[in-house]
Amino acid sequence: MVRELQRYEYFGEVSAVKIAELRQHDSVSSHDGGSWLVVPDGGGEAIEVPYTYVITQKPEVGGYYVVWPNGFAGYMADDAFANCYRPIAPAKMQSTGRDARELALKYCAPELYGSAVQHLRAIDAVARYIETGEMPTAEDQAA
Repeated sequence: MVRELQRYEYFGEVSAVKIAELRQHDSVSSHDGGSWLVVPDGGGEAIEVPYTYVITQKPEVGGYYVVWPNGFAGYMADDAFANCYRPIAPAKMQSTGRDARELALKYCAPELYGSAVQHLRAIDAVARYIETGEMPTAEDQAA
């Protein structure tokens, strides 16, 4: 059974849980693979992850197990996650037809950019991501 994770948003939406504990799940040695459990903060069902997740993502207690819309599961440190994502209220999860540009304006604070042009380009890039899923590029931030 797949656990329903809290949903968050920034440039897009992710599902995530704060990690309270990380432990080996089965008796298979680390060198042979095996699986591990990500135990969520606040209780709830543990999430089984492959050993490759542990060695590639290097998760730590207090950070976040994150699942992006494309299905990729990764890890983010607590401070990085807190600076990037905000919880989505249950009522908002059901809303549709949000204006992408308006949402992008909400997340692109002007003080984060060196000029008004960079700020406007960032808004356009984020709006495009919201509408199409196309990731912003370095050119989107060029002055």
